[in-house]
Amino acid sequence: MDQFITSVQGTLNKYADFKGIAGRAEYWLFFLFTLIVDVIASIGDNFVPGDALSNLLSLLLLIPSIAVAVRRMHDTDHRGWFVLVPFYNIYLLLSKSRPNRWGVGPDTFGWSPNS
Repeated sequence: MDQFITSVQGTLNKYADFKGIAGRAEYWLFFLFTLIVDVIASIGDNFVPGDALSNLLSLLLLIPSIAVAVRRMHDTDHRGWFVLVPFYNIYLLLSKSRPNRWGVGPDTFGWSPNS
């Protein structure tokens, strides 16, 4: 649980940082965080009219979600634009880290503060 919180905080601290790398754990833990936030916001929307809460939270998490995906592409030694390539980007998001021009990522699934 501590690793989850640390990873999400690290990703949010790099809110709009499109440079550098993000390991698999950083990306997927942030993906899980956005999924949990979306489910909680959807439940909260049942108590207020409209979808204002889930729309607002989705908008707030849009930039960091794109930024961490671009950094994840860098970790696989690809440009950030590969996020837009259907299906191949999923393969890249699941690929292992490797040394490249953007830096050296963690070689395990564990989170590293340098990623």
